[in-house]
Parts: sequence; structure tokens; C-alpha cells
Amino acid sequence: MRVLERMRARVPAILKSRLAQQTGVYSLMQIFSLGFGFLSNVFLAKEMGAERFGIYSFAVAVMAFVSIFFEFGLFSTASKILADNLDKEKERQWLGVFGILFLAISALMSGFIFLIGLFIDDFFADKIGGLLRIVSLLSFMYLLPNFMELVLQGINKIHLLSGYNVIQKTIFFVGILCLWMWDALSPLYLFYALGIASILSFGWTYLSLHPKLDDFWKNLSHCMKYNAGYGWYIYWGRIADTGAGNLDKILVPYFTDARTMGFYSLATAFATPVQTIATSVRMATFRDFASSGKIPQKLIRLVFFATIASIGIVLLMGYLVLCVYLPSDYRSAFFYLGILAIAIGLQSMYQLYNSYLAAAGYATTMRVVAWKTACLDVVTNSTLIPLLGAYGACIATFLEKGFFYFAVYRAYRKKVIC
Repeated sequence: MRVLERMRARVPAILKSRLAQQTGVYSLMQIFSLGFGFLSNVFLAKEMGAERFGIYSFAVAVMAFVSIFFEFGLFSTASKILADNLDKEKERQWLGVFGILFLAISALMSGFIFLIGLFIDDFFADKIGGLLRIVSLLSFMYLLPNFMELVLQGINKIHLLSGYNVIQKTIFFVGILCLWMWDALSPLYLFYALGIASILSFGWTYLSLHPKLDDFWKNLSHCMKYNAGYGWYIYWGRIADTGAGNLDKILVPYFTDARTMGFYSLATAFATPVQTIATSVRMATFRDFASSGKIPQKLIRLVFFATIASIGIVLLMGYLVLCVYLPSDYRSAFFYLGILAIAIGLQSMYQLYNSYLAAAGYATTMRVVAWKTACLDVVTNSTLIPLLGAYGACIATFLEKGFFYFAVYRAYRKKVIC
């Protein structure tokens, strides 16, 4: 009885806390937007067929992979500068600088995607070169999620990030329904729909922050200097870790086919929600971590139990959709999901440690951990995928997430606890 009384007394206080409100709002919005993404993938997989859905997934994988290299540490630098800044007027100036940098980086990436489209068909059986050339101007949409997350995390505007995600997913889903009614579902028109959704959601969200260009060159110079000592280290670590970690998106279609890639992408989409609550907590606490001594144990416990529950829910939903609702062809995607859900669970549990190290400025440590993980990624992906196909990619993902968890936890203990 005393335990229940304590819980009744604590619950109202917890619900009123800023962390609980931000985490709750972002988690709900993430579930909402992920629900749209989930429905979109299931709907497209069924209506387009395995072949065309595989082509679409392959093109998405290529642009998402390339986007990893077109960040140059500047997005991480933006997040750190904004987290340290306490002047609202200066914040608007920084937002103006980072907005211009994003547009410049997007232009560079568009040109690179166009060049890839000229020769990629020489290396892969599934021909997507023409598609990539046509949609190259829209490739910025694969830079947007990381940019918006880091910038809005830095200024602690989690509700705006929630709004951005919901608006983008809603517009895209409406676009899919319109294409379906007009019998025009194709990879090309899907990219057009996603591009329109990205432009509208980005424009509404970023302009609502009222960015300014006062002292632009002075702020730009400071940003570049800061990036050289902070963001650049994180960039190379991210290139090693994320770039190597995304080798599966390239190697799976190369050693199998677009059909298998479609199943693998579908399983990945199902597994992603496992880390929803962990991501929400990480984003809500990033600014606090910049001046905090260590991670509160209650946050670590919250993330752990939320992750376990999320894995169970994801596996249940995956079974109902992949094994019951969709044709029997998609059943292999559920077996991929079983491995990926556990792997993403490990990723969920290391987010707090990784976020703390970034907020506290341990960029060099993060780079070392990322490079070690990248070496493991390259070895496991290049060895397992040719032998086991998409199952090899799932196992490689599990090994990578597990290694990164123990590495970043050890780094946190060494830097903060000991």
C-alpha cells in the first residue's frame, strides 16, 4: 500500500516535469509519424509489387547512403553551438547561418547524385540510373532529418521537431493516396510526393524560428573554426560508423536482388520504432547534458524498460502484418525483423551515453569508438552478406550495435564515472 501511495504522489510531479512533457509529446508524434511511414511501406509493398517496391527502396538506399558524406560535421557543430548559446537574438543569427549552409550542402549533394546516376547501371543489375538523375534535385530530403533533428535538439524545440515529422509524413501519405487513386504509383512519382512534403514541412518549421542573416560572415567564420575542432572529428567518426553501417544498403541488392532489398527495407522500417522513446529522451536532455555531471540512473532505467517493451510490440505487429496480412512472399521479412528488432534495441540503449559524450564535447573519443565500429562493420558486412544475403546483413547489424553499445558505455564510464 505504501508503494502505491508513493507512486500516486510522484506521478503528478513527474507528469508536470519538462522532461516528461517533451518526451511524451515527441514520443507520441514519433509514433504518429512512424505509423504513417509504416502504413506507407506496407501499402506500397502490396500495391507496387515486390519488384517496383524493390527498385524504389534501392534508390532510397543510394541517396540515404550518399547523404552520410554530405554533412561535414556542420550539423553536429550547429547543435553544439545552439545548445551552448543562451542569447535568443544570437540564436536567430545562428539559425540563419545554418540554414544557408544546409542549402549549399544540398546543392553539392544534388550534383553528386546526378553524377552517380550516370554510371551506377554499369555495376548493378537493377537499373536506377535514370531515376537518380531525374530526382537528384530532391536528394536534399535525405539530409533534412539529420539537420532538423540536430538543430532543433540544440535549441530544445522538441515540439517543433514533432510538428515537422508529422507534417512531412501526413503530406507524403496524402500524396501516396492521390497517386493510388490516379493509378500512378511509381518510384518516380513517389519521390516527387516526398520532395513536396519535405519542402513544405521544412519551410514551415524553419521559417517559424525567424532566422536572421545579421553578422553572417562573422558567424560563419566562427562556425567553421568551431567545426574544425569539434564537428570535423564527429564527422569522420560518423562517416566511419554510419557509412560502414550502411554498406548493407548497397551490398544486399548487389549480392541478391531488388526484391530481397525491398523485404529487408520493410523489416528495417518495422524495427525502427523500437528506439522511439530513447530518441525522445535523448533529444529532451541533450541541452542539459552540456552542463551535467552524469546521466541520471532513472533515465537509464526508463530507456531500458521502454526498449524491452517496444521490442515485444514491434515483433507482434510485424507478425500480424508480414505473416498474416501480406502475401506469403513477405514472410522472410519477419525473420529479418526478429534479428533487427534486437539490434535496434541495443542502439536504443546506447543513445543516452552517446548523446552525453557529444553534449560534453568528447568528440575525439566518439571518433575513436566510431572508427573501431566501422572496422567491424566492413568485415562483417563484406563477409556475411555474400554468404547469407539479407540474413547476413541482419547479423552484421546486430554485431555492430552490440559492439557500439559496449564501446560507448565503456567510454562513458571511463570519462565520467572513474
